[in-house]
Amino acid sequence: MTNSRSTLGALALAAALGLTVSPATAQEAQFSFDSPFFNQYNWRGINVVNGAVWQPSLDVAYGALSFNFWGNYELTGVSAYPGEGRFTELDSTLTYSGASGGADWSLGYIHYQFPSVGAAATSEVFATYSRPMGEWATTLAIYFDVDQADGVYLNLAFDQDLGVITSGGLSNEVSFSWGTAIGYGDKKHNLFYYGNSEANFADFSVYGAFTTSVSDSTDLYLTLLFSTLVDKDMLAGAPNRSNFVFGLGFSTGF
Repeated sequence: MTNSRSTLGALALAAALGLTVSPATAQEAQFSFDSPFFNQYNWRGINVVNGAVWQPSLDVAYGALSFNFWGNYELTGVSAYPGEGRFTELDSTLTYSGASGGADWSLGYIHYQFPSVGAAATSEVFATYSRPMGEWATTLAIYFDVDQADGVYLNLAFDQDLGVITSGGLSNEVSFSWGTAIGYGDKKHNLFYYGNSEANFADFSVYGAFTTSVSDSTDLYLTLLFSTLVDKDMLAGAPNRSNFVFGLGFSTGF
């Protein structure tokens, strides 16, 4: 599952880490499409699919409201569910965003569906609060599963935009941003997703994104992520507890 509100400027991979969604400034509908390919699907430190995936998403924003539709399309047959060339997850997210006192905030609802998998659908409500701390953007996100897990997950992320790092010999400038995040789950969340009935820190990650613009509305990007489970009792004995994820994609607005 993903939180499916990916924006290039806030790191494409940080979408799975729960960053805020910025509100649209113009009172007209704004559309964007994101199309990344990853070597695997990692969510809250869990290696969901240990093989190549395509994760397209469509975002529609109107004022402070935005709607995102996200999918996970398996390109290989290496997951626990035999087969390839199909969508195994579809997420729909409705978000209301705003700003006050120098901080950005959002409230929202996510519905997770798993076609071709047989897993029961579930839903989360969430809230995020983000404010600058010097050169860093600090974001606290809280998710509450109101269906299957009935548990709470918190994520604290620190992100920094380093701006243009090189432009020599290139027709387009390349910018770099990076960040780090740590997640914490209560007893119910951790039992449902990690098989651990204790409340504790769940996952830790470090991530970055290289981005270049190819037109006024389209960006190309490379994303990198290292993710690991913090507590030894999270998915105890399972393989792939630490993972390197990389992805290539483009994002465009229309």
